[in-house]
Amino acid sequence: DPLLKAAELDAEPANRIKPIFQQKPNYPYAMMRQRIQGDVMVAFELGADGFVTKPRAVSSSRKEFEGPAVLAVALWRFAPMENGEPAKVQVPIKFTLDDLPAATIPQETATP
Repeated sequence: DPLLKAAELDAEPANRIKPIFQQKPNYPYAMMRQRIQGDVMVAFELGADGFVTKPRAVSSSRKEFEGPAVLAVALWRFAPMENGEPAKVQVPIKFTLDDLPAATIPQETATP
């Protein structure tokens, strides 16, 4: 089975993967507090029915991001595959502070 990467998802109509729901990962609090950004490459199998199976971290900038990324991708749902065949997919998940509302990022406070 060929591996579909994020940039190739819409390449061929027969292999087009149409997202219905994509859960955003929870930003690990310790990483947010230290203002650390990162990324995880998540691989998974996409059933012909559009359900994600066997999500796993293939690589990451920090281990702390792997669990939240895999848990989020496990909840993703897609439209059933047009060709009726399952697919192996690999997608990058990015953790950036720019994606968070400013109020959720812990701020340093001066101690008296």
